[in-house]
Amino acid sequence: MTEQSKHEVKFKRSSLKFSATTLKRIRQRICRIFTVPFREGMTILDGLLYIKENLDASLSFRTSCRMGICGSCGMLINDYPILPAIRR
Repeated sequence: MTEQSKHEVKFKRSSLKFSATTLKRIRQRICRIFTVPFREGMTILDGLLYIKENLDASLSFRTSCRMGICGSCGMLINDYPILPAIRR
């Protein structure tokens, strides 16, 4: 056993939390938190699709190729421009 492996802490994640802010009316923002089941290798887009298909069909976003090539899924996440199709 190496020195590094003695100190590694491994844990299994069973779910992730997504926070989505939406505008319902002018100047009225609503923040909702969704819990999404975690699976190895999932992307942010996978989580958003899970929310749309299973938790809140009113969630709206754009996607096309699901591989980050076309850039249509681009969005601001925590104030940074990101392609959720490729970000894990």
